[in-house]
Amino acid sequence: MKRLYRISAPAVLLAAATQVCFSQTGQITGRVRDASDAVVPGVTIIVTNQATGVARETKSNEVGYYTVPSLPAGTYRISLQAEGFKSASRAGLQLNVEQILQADFVLEVGSVSESV
Repeated sequence: MKRLYRISAPAVLLAAATQVCFSQTGQITGRVRDASDAVVPGVTIIVTNQATGVARETKSNEVGYYTVPSLPAGTYRISLQAEGFKSASRAGLQLNVEQILQADFVLEVGSVSESV
């Protein structure tokens, strides 16, 4: 019986440590639409941690959804850019551990150089 305990204890500790490591993050997700409520695919989305300046980039999929997983807890800024639409951004979004933060956007038709 002791032999089984020696093998199992390290496995249990490793599993517990792995769970703690993965549970220290959250994710930001959302949907991008235009003013007529049509989805906007291929939008470039940049999620920046405001404290560290570390940024992650993704694109909205064919039905307008995006997800940025495995983000450390913190305050974030989301910036969007798409051809034929005004740029949009939102700052001060607080992400907590194990939270799924929903951040939907409605883009306005216009030049990329314009910002909302």
